Amino acid sequence: MNTVSVQFPDSITTVFGDSDPGKPILSAAVVKWYELGRISQGKAAELLGLSRVEFLDLLAAFKVSAWQYTEDELTEELALD
Repeated sequence: MNTVSVQFPDSITTVFGDSDPGKPILSAAVVKWYELGRISQGKAAELLGLSRVEFLDLLAAFKVSAWQYTEDELTEELALD
């Protein structure tokens, strides 16, 4: 696994408290990658060490839809039935 080091100002504790900000920042990044269609739900859950259900809960917490279909993809999907 790769490591990324980021320096934060001391004032970041007002946002994250005394806890390590790494996990929430990684969670936000992974949710965004999913929202942009760069990774699947399964891959996102794997990256965060979560089950698919836990990842769906995380999406809800970030107010991101679990359904990431374009209009064309949805039309195609519905036409298959």
